[in-house]
Formats: sequence, structure tokens, C-alpha cells
Amino acid sequence: MNLTTKLKFLLLIATLFTAANLQADTFEQNCKIIGEDDVVQMTVELNTQNLLHRVTAFEEENCQKPYLIFDRVYERSDNQNQVASLVHLKALYTPLSIEVARALNLIKYCGLRNWTMNQTQDVTGKKCDDFQQLSAGEKTELSVTFQPDFIYFDNAHDPVPYALKRL
Repeated sequence: MNLTTKLKFLLLIATLFTAANLQADTFEQNCKIIGEDDVVQMTVELNTQNLLHRVTAFEEENCQKPYLIFDRVYERSDNQNQVASLVHLKALYTPLSIEVARALNLIKYCGLRNWTMNQTQDVTGKKCDDFQQLSAGEKTELSVTFQPDFIYFDNAHDPVPYALKRL
């Protein structure tokens, strides 16, 4: 699978995963293979006002060498044990190697040609390949269920609910 296809797939997976309803906490899903050979780890960091959903892509199954981070930041609007809506604040990509930054520049990913290793780019509202990133202020609906050590997400666009474990 080429880098462009991997990036598209990673973006698709990242858009399917979001949200939570706690004061301040961190949740994590173990590193896993998605698609043919993409290896990712998802984390959610909460504070009283915002939620950071992070997808980190790794080169190998042992999850030792990350190459790209995709972050989405949301403003929380909680209703007891479910998130009624999240307001999207920004979408960010951070290439973690020179090779990935060059590949993103080569394809003019998200319309940008100034990708640099370890430099975060704000792609909020931009079209990245065939995917339109959410705009600032756009609402996202999804269902979240809480248990003592886990947070479960159910998204209408994702056929399989998933869980992240409290750290």
C-alpha cells in the first residue's frame, strides 16, 4: 500500500473515532492493524472544556516508530453520560519523519507544500485528497458509554463500536 493510500485510510479511520464525557482523563486503545497493513494507536485526552482525539500511525506492528499524528480538537457539550454534540475546533497533522513530510509535499496534501518534520499543520476545513476536513464550529453527533475503566464510542458512520481504556 503506498503512502498516499495509507494517509487516506488513516484519515478515514481517524474521522470515525471521536468524543467523551468526563472531567479530565486520558484513554487509549492498544496499537492495532487496520486495513491491510496500517498500524495505529488512538488516544483521547479530556479536560473540562475540550477533547483531543489523536491517531498515531506507526511503521511496524510493534508500534515503536511513529510516522504521522492526526489530531482533532473538539469543544465538549456534555449531557450526563453521553456527549450530545462536539463542536469541531481544529484538525491537525504532524509528519514525524523527513520522508513523510516530503511525500506530503510531493502530493500537495491538503493543498499544502510546506510540510516539515515535527511541524504541526492546521488542516481545518481543507480538502485533503478526496476528504473534506471538518470546519471550525461544525458539530459532530455520536454516542458515548462510560464504564469504570473504559469509554465506548458508537458512531453512525462506523459499523463497529470501539473502546478505549482509561490510563
